[in-house]
Amino acid sequence: MEFRRYYSQLILPCTALFAFLWAIARACVQSITIDEADTYLVYVARHDPSHWEASSNNHVLNSLLIRLFTSVFGVSHLSVRAPALLGAAIYIGAAYLLCRKLTPQLRVQWPVFVCLVYNPFIFDHLVAARGYALALAFLMCSLAIAAYSRLDAAACALCSVCAGLSFAANFSFAFVNAFALLA
Repeated sequence: MEFRRYYSQLILPCTALFAFLWAIARACVQSITIDEADTYLVYVARHDPSHWEASSNNHVLNSLLIRLFTSVFGVSHLSVRAPALLGAAIYIGAAYLLCRKLTPQLRVQWPVFVCLVYNPFIFDHLVAARGYALALAFLMCSLAIAAYSRLDAAACALCSVCAGLSFAANFSFAFVNAFALLA
């Protein structure tokens, strides 16, 4: 009986760890897409500060972080996708916390976590260097903060900061962030 309780406490963290390791593996072996290459070549690699230019392919926070990581570590699959992997780690952690807050029952926590993280429509965005991973991560953080707090002024400010970072990561998240803040 004790082994069963110990196993049930490990299954959700192990599932989260495997998801992040899977994201790293995909980032290493998956070819750079044309959108990722365009983002790097047009907004990151140039010497002038072109990452501030308004464009549908320029996700400002992502472009800034790609510029940082590639200037420190050189250009590679991992350095270009490092902001997306950072977003994946934040998203997986926030989804984990949200599922733990949802219910104490593992039989509900685990399927909800798998649906939130392993969904192919979501997981594809957690690997590509496009800004979606950071936007999803900060949106999920604002939801997790709202779930864990009593929604005092500090928690509302932190939710607003997360929503603002989500918007800066990808402007198409403006509406969903606004509705999340209203909720």
